[in-house]
Amino acid sequence: MNASRDAIKILRGDNVTLQNTSLPIYIKGDIDNPALVLYPVIVFLKFFGIGIVQLRFAAATLHGILSIMALYFLLRNIFNIKYALVGMFLFSVMRWHITYSRIFFHASICVFILILFLYFFIKLLNIEKHLILY
Repeated sequence: MNASRDAIKILRGDNVTLQNTSLPIYIKGDIDNPALVLYPVIVFLKFFGIGIVQLRFAAATLHGILSIMALYFLLRNIFNIKYALVGMFLFSVMRWHITYSRIFFHASICVFILILFLYFFIKLLNIEKHLILY
C-alpha cells in the first residue's frame, strides 16, 4: 500500500514519503519503486477518483489488459491471427500474470514494455527489408 499512498500524494501535489519533491523519479521507502510505474496510475486516478477499487482496476487495466493486447499484436505480426488468439488466451490465464496485475507489482509494467519493444523491433526489421539503404 506504500505505492498507493505515494501515488495519492503525487496526485495531490504533496511531497512523497522520505523525499523533498512531489514529482520523484525514483521512490524511496520500505519498497523502492521507479516512479514510471506510478505516473500512469496517477492519470487513471485523476479521472476515476481515489479509492482501493480504482487502484486495483488501474493496475489490472494498465498493466494486465494492455499486456494481453500488446501480445496479441506481437503474435499476429509474427504468426497469424489463430496463433495470436491462442497465445493471448494462454497469457491471460497464466497465474503469475493474474497475480502480478492484481497486486500492482511493478514487474508487470516490465512485461508490457518488453512486449512493446519486441513488437516495434520486429516491425523495424520488416521495414528495413523493404528499404534501400545507401
